[in-house]
Amino acid sequence: MIKFLPGKVKFLLVSMVVIGIGNPATAASFTLDAQTSDINKLDLGIFASGTSLDVKLFGTISLGESSSFNPDGSLAAPFSGGSYPYTIAGTSGYSTQFGGDGINHFAGGGLNYDAQYIINPFGIAGKETTDTKDADAIRFGSVIGTFSNNPSRNDWFSIGLGRILTVPEGGANLYVAINDTYYPNDTGAYSGTIDIIPPSEPVPEPTTVLGTLAFGAVISRWRVKHKQQQKVLNSTVS
Repeated sequence: MIKFLPGKVKFLLVSMVVIGIGNPATAASFTLDAQTSDINKLDLGIFASGTSLDVKLFGTISLGESSSFNPDGSLAAPFSGGSYPYTIAGTSGYSTQFGGDGINHFAGGGLNYDAQYIINPFGIAGKETTDTKDADAIRFGSVIGTFSNNPSRNDWFSIGLGRILTVPEGGANLYVAINDTYYPNDTGAYSGTIDIIPPSEPVPEPTTVLGTLAFGAVISRWRVKHKQQQKVLNSTVS
């Protein structure tokens, strides 16, 4: 029945179909080794400004002594050697050197401070505090991310089990790592997924010759951008 509609209406119907598939999300998976630090951070690719990145993490890793940690830094299994009894949620004995009441208030337990490592007791990310109620503390074993090529402590943010990120102005690479203070005894790997939703482009009304040309240009730009971004993902993310 569409053939009986006026020409303008037919064109708008076709345009609506094309616009509907104009900015589809793409997805990829990756593996994050337990020994991934700020020095060998994992590059998940470069993304355009305004792109939404839905990052999710799964699995567990060990930080030594048969321990098992989740991507948010909570304990899946405590240290078997008994050297970190205060890592269990609700226990006492947590350091109060930089604040706090000595109780482990982290949901699910874990730690963000290790007095055994004097040079770097807080790891590479998060607020330097022993107050386990502080929301800015980032636990060891947590998945962290940054859009900085040469990140300092304050450039890292927590991703944990998952987070939706927005790429900053000008576009940037997304890097991920694991927060810790000593990596050689870390084993295992997290598995991750990333869903990429490109920013929407304003689409001109294709009711005139110029509008039709502009509409076609938008679709052409998207196709080129989509192919380039998928090529980058294929080369940087396993």
